[in-house]
This record gives sequence, structure tokens and C-alpha cells, in this order.
Amino acid sequence: MHQNTIPFNERGGRLRGYLDFISGRFPRFLFGGSVGHDTLPVFHFHDESTDTLEPKLRYLAENGYRTVTNDEIADFVDGRLSSAPRRVGLCFDDAWASVWTTTAPLLRQYGLTAIVYASPGRIEEATDVRPTGPDVTTTGSPFVTWPELRALHASGSIDVQCHTWSHARIFCSPALLDFVTP
Repeated sequence: MHQNTIPFNERGGRLRGYLDFISGRFPRFLFGGSVGHDTLPVFHFHDESTDTLEPKLRYLAENGYRTVTNDEIADFVDGRLSSAPRRVGLCFDDAWASVWTTTAPLLRQYGLTAIVYASPGRIEEATDVRPTGPDVTTTGSPFVTWPELRALHASGSIDVQCHTWSHARIFCSPALLDFVTP
């Protein structure tokens, strides 16, 4: 058995989607509303299949969208980058193996980039990378390996960022006291 396991409740499924919809968590532009000049849409993904991800990336490419890096999102938040029509962020949380097997090939196919937030404590060393493609069955770690993460970074289609050491849930108080800020 691998040292990495899939954390409890990390995949939300359809129920999570329905709850997000009912709670108003989807932005106006998904339903034909304008994005506005003060908005940079950032899409957040986890473990994606070709069937669910490919139509989304195809739509973005066919409609002239440009993807941004993590630094560009920070610049936007700090007011150093203005919003532009058809500029979006694509973020993949936790560096699931599907980022290597599915996401990266689709990003190259459509000329897009993405940001991957990886937790180094979950990533295993390996002697080689896994095969990629739409019909690949992922074996081994449920997350990318170090050789895969290095190759993703070197490809230029993935902006790799840190997502804490282990993605552990650390509770220190029953009440929210403050946020950690730079």
C-alpha cells in the first residue's frame, strides 16, 4: 500500500455541485452575466477526467481565452494587473495523478496553461513517469510523482506552487481567531 492516501471527503461529487449552486457560489458569467472589470475568473479543479475537462478547455480555447499564472493572479489582487476580457485562471488543487495523465496533455492540445498546487509531503519519488492519454489507467500514487512534477514545471504549461507540506487539517481552537497574512 502506498504511503499516500486520499484524504477524507476531498472529493465532493454531485452533491457538492448542487450545494454550491444553491448557495450562490457560481459567478454570474456562468449564466450569461458579465464578468465585470473588477473580476478575474479563476476555476478550481481537483481530480479531472478527460470527459469532464476536455469540453471546458476546448470552449476556452475556441473562444479566445488566455490563462494566467499564479503571479498574475497575485498582481491582479494587488492592483498591479487589470482585468482583461477573456482572461482566466485554471487551478488544479492537490496535484492528483490526473494532472499528469489527463490535464497536461489537454493543456498542450489547446495551448493553455494552469496552476497546480502540490503538497510535497504527499509526492513520492519514482524512477520514471507514467504514460499519458485519455485511456490511461493510473497506477501507483494517486498524486503526481516528483519526476512528473518536474516535467510538468519544465513543460511551461504548468505553474507549480506549494499547497502546504501535507495538506493536514490542523485545528487549534473551536473558534476562528484570525487569519495568517503575509
